[in-house]
Amino acid sequence: MTPEGRKWLENAPDEVIACKADHHPWPQLRIGKLPKGIRLAPQHDGCWQLTILCPNCERQRVKTTLPGAIWDRSAVYSYSGGKDFSPPAGAGITRSDYVAEWWRRIREAGMLAGVS
Repeated sequence: MTPEGRKWLENAPDEVIACKADHHPWPQLRIGKLPKGIRLAPQHDGCWQLTILCPNCERQRVKTTLPGAIWDRSAVYSYSGGKDFSPPAGAGITRSDYVAEWWRRIREAGMLAGVS
């Protein structure tokens, strides 16, 4: 990791570090009322577009059904947005770096004190 990457990592918001280190806490689509952070929008061809917003970093993932709201298991999500999500180009930050930073912050916050 470059010095610029280290500086960016140390100053990135906690929510972004948590998402990059241990995945996004995406809201779950359930039967009934749509939970906060999930939208379903009809498309012109009978398909539905599902948009899910990460509550931590505001990253969005979007997937569109087949006509008739048939879930296409082979379709992939597209991702966009998020708070300060991308480090500077060439920063050399790896997933392991995010995990190490996450645990450094957990230790500094005293979250491990008294836990047995």
